[in-house]
Amino acid sequence: MGSKSTGTNRAKMSENMDTDKDFDTTAEEVEAITNMTTDEIIRKYLPVLPKIEKKIEKITTVLKSNTREICKLPMKLQFRSDPCCSDPVKLVFRCITESATESTDNLHAKMTTFLREKLNVQAVIDTAFRIGPKSDKTRLIKVRFQTMKDRTVVWEKRKLLKHPEYIKEDLHKTTRIARRELIKAAEDEEKN
Repeated sequence: MGSKSTGTNRAKMSENMDTDKDFDTTAEEVEAITNMTTDEIIRKYLPVLPKIEKKIEKITTVLKSNTREICKLPMKLQFRSDPCCSDPVKLVFRCITESATESTDNLHAKMTTFLREKLNVQAVIDTAFRIGPKSDKTRLIKVRFQTMKDRTVVWEKRKLLKHPEYIKEDLHKTTRIARRELIKAAEDEEKN
């Protein structure tokens, strides 16, 4: 997604630079410019300044766009490269009734309504789906939020839910084990 737009921006930038020959200079032209007076330079290049300003504006726009894409990369790469990290914007919900005719679209709307009514949160959900095959038991729901901010707000308000409904983080098994060991070590440290 981001790389396609970056490629397009690069193509536009090189296309614009290649088609406009006003800015191409040779060694002879540079030599001639150095021998010109200030008034001669101003007379010759003043009409070209608006074109140069437009080029600079286009390049600046492309650079800003590419910079935004580059700034997003470390976060994306961190979670893709670390096998212990699950998607940081997902939460798992338990004990939310399941209907026989439930579809992905219905579930998405159901979770949006659930968050609004039970937690008083207007979070934007990217995806919502049930985990595992259909059975007599109510399956868990994995919800991916569009932003980490929405996920954090929901996570902080999870204590408003009454048993048996609850929310847990979507963590990899090794991360859960490591957390459990850290908590145990901290509790042992407090006792001593």
